[in-house]
Amino acid sequence: MHKRTTLMHLVLAGFIVTTAGPALAAGDPAIGRWNLTVDTGTYTHPSWLVIEMKEGKHVGRFLGSAGSVGDIGEVKVEDKGLTIKFSAHDQEWTGTIKGDTVTGTRVHKKNKEDKSTWTGQRSVHNVDLTGRWCLKRSGVPAAHPAVLGLKQEGAKITGTLKEGDATMEVRDAQPIGIGLFRFSVEGSSGERRYSASVKGDVLNGLVGSGRRRYTFTAYRQREWGEPVELFNGKDLENWKPLGDPDNYRWKVIDGVMTNTGGGGSANVVSKEKFRDFRMHVEFKVPRGGNSGVYLRGRHEIQVSDSHGHEPSWHICGALYSRIAPNVNAARKHDEWQTFDVTLIGAYLTVVHNGQVIIDNEEMEGITGGALDSKESEPGPIYLQGDHGPISYRKITIWPAK
Repeated sequence: MHKRTTLMHLVLAGFIVTTAGPALAAGDPAIGRWNLTVDTGTYTHPSWLVIEMKEGKHVGRFLGSAGSVGDIGEVKVEDKGLTIKFSAHDQEWTGTIKGDTVTGTRVHKKNKEDKSTWTGQRSVHNVDLTGRWCLKRSGVPAAHPAVLGLKQEGAKITGTLKEGDATMEVRDAQPIGIGLFRFSVEGSSGERRYSASVKGDVLNGLVGSGRRRYTFTAYRQREWGEPVELFNGKDLENWKPLGDPDNYRWKVIDGVMTNTGGGGSANVVSKEKFRDFRMHVEFKVPRGGNSGVYLRGRHEIQVSDSHGHEPSWHICGALYSRIAPNVNAARKHDEWQTFDVTLIGAYLTVVHNGQVIIDNEEMEGITGGALDSKESEPGPIYLQGDHGPISYRKITIWPAK
């Protein structure tokens, strides 16, 4: 299991000193998450790599074009962190780092003629603080609300903090790390310094320093666009096949969207792409069924016959091989079920059959079977159909404004 970040980080003298996920170590450009693209000369496919320090050594975890994330052991880092070497999937990988880009080659251990080139970009989640945030402060009665209004343009952050009848300008606001920022306001009692971590539409942080400090949580007041009915029970107008359109295996039967067999164009994607959104899905899984709903075409929410199983990375509702649900809410096979998904930036919430099973958790990277590794870009909804029949009767998306 990957290390999950806590909701609150240690803050000293108004500065957050820990970050979500593996931070870029000073003087060590190899440390971090990397979104990879492998070029075989015939086709390209996405992969993913993270390099961390453990017991004084560089170690890695790797994801190929399919399957699960796995440990790959030691990563050799040479030339002051600018050259990396590791083994994964019976291949020897070598790469050269320049800033936030890595390029290299991979060679099969047994068949040296089996060679490919690959490139990678450092994965740094985009964070936009723009919006209206309602603060809940420890030790402050709910009858005294505070509202933080922020606008972010690149690294420039401006805004106001309203407390009752008082409005204070946000000063010296700036990012101080991945998903971390600080600012100050001048109130009737003097200057107050705020430091916070950002998780989608939630801020967690501290105000002040020393003994005169308190915690706060802020929730962005999100506005959603008009609903997009990706499947309305009538036709497949909003979908296109991944593969030969003459061998399309999806049909609408009695108001239900279903694939009619493996092979051919069994996987489909929405014609429209999305970045941040809410989504409602109604689906049914046959006995032993296995499928997936890919968010932005890169992050698979597992769909499977999982009733009665222990929670794991691979049961229904999991972010496949990444985040296990905190409870198994799956119904028996051949019963209609629901997902209600919220995706903001890299943070995911999944409600399965009315139960919150993933609660604003960070998605560390792409999952197996992703269409590409361009995490920061919008992408389609992608339905996996090559593992057997699966049925959907409702798929609705509300894009974030």
